[in-house]
Parts: sequence; C-alpha cells; structure tokens
Amino acid sequence: MIKFEDFKSIEQAETLRNTSVYLPLNELPELEEGQFYFHAVIGYQVVDAQHGPLGIVKEFYDLPQQQLMVMDYLDQEMLVPVIDEVFVRADHEAKILHVNMPEGLLEVYTQPSNPNEADDLDDAEEEEQ
Repeated sequence: MIKFEDFKSIEQAETLRNTSVYLPLNELPELEEGQFYFHAVIGYQVVDAQHGPLGIVKEFYDLPQQQLMVMDYLDQEMLVPVIDEVFVRADHEAKILHVNMPEGLLEVYTQPSNPNEADDLDDAEEEEQ
C-alpha cells in the first residue's frame, strides 16, 4: 500500500486504481557512472564495439521476463536484451549508446528465417547473371 498526501481515505485512493504514477524527472535519483535512464537514451545512435554504428534507440519494453531495447536496424525493429554485458556506456554529449552485441544476435535479424529463402535468393541471383 501507498499513501498520498492529498488522499485521506481508501475511497479517494481507489480513483487512482490502474493509473500510472510518475516522478518528475528532476526528482529521479542520481545514477552511478555508466548507468542511464531508459528515457534518456531514446534517439541515441547505437554503436557496437565490433560492428560500428547499428541503428537508433526507439524505445524500451519492460516485460515481466526481462527488459528489451528496441532499435531500428537495417530498416527493421530489433530487440536487444537489457543486460550489463551488452550495455557499455552512454555518451550523453555525443548521443551515442556504446554496446557489445551478444554473439549471433545481429545474424538473427539479417539471415532468412526459412533456409529455403536463402536458396531462393541464391537461385534468383544466378538467374540475373
């Protein structure tokens, strides 16, 4: 339970049921070095240590199982798990989010989901030649 200053009864508080409650941004706690609030990096360029620039942060999903970053990657939506091993640091001056993508994650978004699609693409390329 939570008590609000201007609400004197449970009945008054019931009016807030299923309502989102937010802190003003200026009242958010200070973060330690290397940490960032999700809202602060939306629009940042994502740069991977091995692959270079990847895309732009669109939003974050806070799911029961885990948190995910959503970014534009090769004209499609890419989901990246929010784990310490992935996120290196946020450069707020340059608006860059430095990351180390998990091995194989980029390939999930660049490889055909159906192995036959890869064969079809190869056949189409051969026909063009």
